[in-house]
Amino acid sequence: MFFGGSTEALGKGLALNKTSAQNKIFAVDTFCCSESGGLYDIVFERATLVNATQFLEKNGSAVDWYKYVQNNLKHFENIELLQQDSKSYEHDGSPVAILHLDLPKFYSEMHVILMKIVGFLKPGAFIVFQDFFYHWSAEIIAFIYFLIKNEKVAFQYAQDPTLAVKNINLSRKDIEDFKLVLQSYEKTRDLLFESIEFLNIHIQPRQKEDLYMAIVQYSTQHKDFASSKKAIELVGFPDASDHVVKVHQELAEYNFNLRQSYLNNFIDLPFEKSEKIAR
Repeated sequence: MFFGGSTEALGKGLALNKTSAQNKIFAVDTFCCSESGGLYDIVFERATLVNATQFLEKNGSAVDWYKYVQNNLKHFENIELLQQDSKSYEHDGSPVAILHLDLPKFYSEMHVILMKIVGFLKPGAFIVFQDFFYHWSAEIIAFIYFLIKNEKVAFQYAQDPTLAVKNINLSRKDIEDFKLVLQSYEKTRDLLFESIEFLNIHIQPRQKEDLYMAIVQYSTQHKDFASSKKAIELVGFPDASDHVVKVHQELAEYNFNLRQSYLNNFIDLPFEKSEKIAR
């Protein structure tokens, strides 16, 4: 959820739906990150921007922003906030019409989350992947295109930075199958290039830039400099947009591998609450 902007939008949408009284939004996040990770400063920047620093709680080496989200969403009776790691979430068995994922950047986390929820997705359910168009999302981009290519989900729309698909017949087996694909760097890289060909007519130049830069990140990390060079040339570097130049600088700053910084967000968290938090 992070700060709950998308959840608020979902809440407003549900309030306009004639079946709203029979439906519920389960919103899951730790609402907490370690100061050793990259999210820590972003949390304080965001809270300062919306004059909400009074809702932040320092707890040892971590910061907790649950109270901000709780206060911001308190008028939505159909939203249940669950303060826990989404990997430990256990669904209550009700059918799911919309699954919104504020995207994990690595398939290992996505795999755990989807395996828990996929059996409850309704036929035709929308799955919304936020941060699909993002230069650190290579594994997830390849995975989602793998599902589209194999007709497990159907493309619906692309709205930067989000991609939405519709469930056709997605199963746990499909999620497991991609684990095997991911073991082959070459197969994963090829899916990344194919995804751009498939999405080309549906996306804007900025979105295409992010997909190419995801290839640059992934191929450089795997020391496939030929593929990295190809993606760089296709995106027009060095005579590229300011956005591409900025992205390339960020990738280089992290040596084209965000994994450790990503994991650092979740080190030494002061708690793990799996129960529903009462408003």
